[in-house]
Amino acid sequence: MKLNQKYFFLVLVFLLALSPLTKAKANDQIGPELTAQFKALSAKEQSQFLEKRAVILQKLEFGLNKSRWIFYLTDLVSSGFSTIKDLILYDSFAEQPSDEIKEMMRIDQELNPEKYQDKKLSERIDEKIKSILKATDFKLWSQAPLVANSNQFSIMAALELQAEGGTKSHHWGGLYDLGLTLGYNTESKAVVFQIFRNREAFKSSLMPAVAVGGIVGKIGPLISRANDETSLHTTGESFYPPMVPGYQSTTKESFSFGFSSGLTIPPSPFGDMLTYTNTLDQKIILKISFSKIYTGFVRVKTDLSSDTLKMVQEKFTDIFKTRPAQGIEANSCQALF
Repeated sequence: MKLNQKYFFLVLVFLLALSPLTKAKANDQIGPELTAQFKALSAKEQSQFLEKRAVILQKLEFGLNKSRWIFYLTDLVSSGFSTIKDLILYDSFAEQPSDEIKEMMRIDQELNPEKYQDKKLSERIDEKIKSILKATDFKLWSQAPLVANSNQFSIMAALELQAEGGTKSHHWGGLYDLGLTLGYNTESKAVVFQIFRNREAFKSSLMPAVAVGGIVGKIGPLISRANDETSLHTTGESFYPPMVPGYQSTTKESFSFGFSSGLTIPPSPFGDMLTYTNTLDQKIILKISFSKIYTGFVRVKTDLSSDTLKMVQEKFTDIFKTRPAQGIEANSCQALF
């Protein structure tokens, strides 16, 4: 893998080190429903999937180990909050556990001594890294056909407004977010920058009722099939799992998963306990690709109408007309537009 790709993967895993996957639990063994997708692929696609899976996991493990200081910092913060909680809940004025509860705790400690071992910080970090790798591997197997044919790996970040809810028979609202992606396309050897908007509508939930609203941030990796002919508009689904402040969005050409939380009602962590599925309508507003193989080095693709582009052009032209730079004539920049 070339040097610029290595740097990109380092940034990607740096962000993943902060994700809720440190607490996610993935199966040690991939179930038959996931291996069935893999077996349905052609021999060439199976080989491509295994190769890309190996590269992603190797780069991820390398980046996480290089970013261990992040885990040291988060562990320090977590320990501080735990200490404050213990001081509040278990101070000398708190009611002491009964003899029966103490006996149950003693028996549990004898049966499960590993739960009560004070593990070294390095061991706890190793466990978190393993959890991230297992959870990521599970996601890759769940999207084996897409991973096998993927050619673009990106970092995605978005900010959204959310107000939605429903029951098993009724639903209302959704969310609207605006975000950015920065990625690398292995086919065109291009660095790709995108501005996109997502519009989601509440679809269903495994819970009897769900209601959530607020301002939410998302960040995570994005794996996709992309070329110059790929449509800027696509649809799919987004799933928000219970107990973890995360998300998983899937379309025919891409999938993304990672951290999702913010200022919501109900507030985190209570809002993170909710689980639901939304329909997804995604539109790439602006796509800029930089590659040596392109004529002119830069290629721009947009979903904006010609009237909108003309309006933006006129606004910039007016700015240069009314606010000329010192020593430059007001009309000297009109040729750019």
